[in-house]
Amino acid sequence: MLGFTLSKLNLLILVTALFGMIAFFLFTLTDMMVARSAQQMVNDLVEKTSGIMTPTVLCFEETVTIPEEITYFSGRRFYYIMKISREPAEYNPEYLSKLIFKVAARKEQSKFIATGSYDMNAEIMLYQWPVAEIRTNLKEQSSIILDPVNETTASNSVKLIKEVYNGKNFLHVIVCNTGSGQCETNKSYAGCCVKKWRGVESSCLPPAEICENLSCDIRG
Repeated sequence: MLGFTLSKLNLLILVTALFGMIAFFLFTLTDMMVARSAQQMVNDLVEKTSGIMTPTVLCFEETVTIPEEITYFSGRRFYYIMKISREPAEYNPEYLSKLIFKVAARKEQSKFIATGSYDMNAEIMLYQWPVAEIRTNLKEQSSIILDPVNETTASNSVKLIKEVYNGKNFLHVIVCNTGSGQCETNKSYAGCCVKKWRGVESSCLPPAEICENLSCDIRG
């Protein structure tokens, strides 16, 4: 009887150990699959940035849309945010500028699972505005966020615009939502900021007609 009980106990321990090993394997495999998909998305954005900055033209642009989620294991979904930032935070003509893409889970936004960057001889301008403030408080920022499933301010796209002005390269990076036709509108609002900063319109970012009624933080 004792031997039978010990045999059952050993079997239970073995099954529990196997279950734990399988669960750990599946968890690790899931993380690897999600991270691989996220890294491919980042790599594609880096490649597109390179393609925009390489041509020797005065204006060049492309709108890039990212998926709402990363799918794995026959339909399971991983929701994420993408942070886009620049280094240095303040432009220094003595150094190359770096545009950085990072992906993190929406529930754990400080833990990045994929990252990539592109170095360029250009000043990087990043634009993102809360919907409630887009007509009253426009400003350029040092980092922006793409959040495709945000219930109130969903943003699934980024408009990349290369501009050469007075012999100097600029890259304008504008967050928007293609589903609402917002990208061209946001581009025109960015054009308002550029006009206010320079005192003249940009040929690459024509300003909105209501430009004079908008408030922009003026760069120093």
